[in-house]
Amino acid sequence: MSKSNQNFCIPLEEIYKGYSKKELITKLMDKNKLIDSAEKTITDQEIEIKELQQDIRRNRTVQALYKRVKDLQTQTELLLKNFSIEREQHQAEILKKDIEINKLVASWEKYNETRNKIKKKEEQVLLDTYCKGK
Repeated sequence: MSKSNQNFCIPLEEIYKGYSKKELITKLMDKNKLIDSAEKTITDQEIEIKELQQDIRRNRTVQALYKRVKDLQTQTELLLKNFSIEREQHQAEILKKDIEINKLVASWEKYNETRNKIKKKEEQVLLDTYCKGK
């Protein structure tokens, strides 16, 4: 060892010479307890890390599902809007057809009215002609 390291390094033998066997055993048992405690802490932390990793995976899954739900909601809203627009267009077409039908019905009624007037005039002319001939 170098001289600078000698000042800081105390040989183990010298440290433990001042202790009795019972004290050394107690110290060893205390160190073993610390080691056991440290191992338990490490095990607990490893378990916690695994749980956190699972939580992260679940969180990613939840986020992906949430995004999918949002996308589906957006699609549903778009479909509903499109359906609403199509329904309104269909209703507008129905109204146009209804107006056309009403015009045709009015035209047909006017035609029948005119035809009936002409028929009556013709009948009157025939009647008048017949009556003049007698």
